[in-house]
Amino acid sequence: PRRCSFKVVALRCQGRADTLHASGALSRGRMKVFAMRVLVFLCAGLWASLAVATQVLALDIPEIVAESEVIVRARVASVVAERVPESPGRTHTRVGLEVLERLGGLAGFTLPTALELTTPGGRLGRFAQWVPGAPTFTAGEEIVVALARNGHGRFLVVGFNQGLWRVIRTAGQATIARSERSGVELVRPGPSGQPTVINAPAVDTRALDSLLAALRTTHP
Repeated sequence: PRRCSFKVVALRCQGRADTLHASGALSRGRMKVFAMRVLVFLCAGLWASLAVATQVLALDIPEIVAESEVIVRARVASVVAERVPESPGRTHTRVGLEVLERLGGLAGFTLPTALELTTPGGRLGRFAQWVPGAPTFTAGEEIVVALARNGHGRFLVVGFNQGLWRVIRTAGQATIARSERSGVELVRPGPSGQPTVINAPAVDTRALDSLLAALRTTHP
């Protein structure tokens, strides 16, 4: 089968923590309380100063189509987080899809009876793993999504989050499809081969009919 070939270039995380020096004599108990307060202050300050983004190779619509095994308009039927079987220290979320319309992808692809994708991260009880820019899903929402399998045979969104659009229907208005790229830096290879960040909008909004027409393409 075709393998999902989007590339996460880097996870960028920049933060700053100042060093505090305490002077003077403190009792052991007071020193413990002081240290705890300093730790809370530093953690809060570091979290506030973090700038986090996942760098991903930019894809346009023809490239998304070319990378896809299947492209569908679907409704999210279920959202379940679990440990990654081959790496129990990590979490992913399984998303069950009710296919409403098949659009494009591989010409010879046979649509499975139950179509499911996975996305990095997820919440298990009190604990959660978060990957900047990773797609998130809500049961019942209507989406358009381009999918390809990874090396473990699981379907992923093509282009990390670039191959996902949420369908927004408003009475009396044209239906639109919205793709959000927050938490992601889109890059292209520069002249020296190093990734160069491109100036791309954080939200891609299109008329649904226009998007579906562009995605109704099969390839060998």
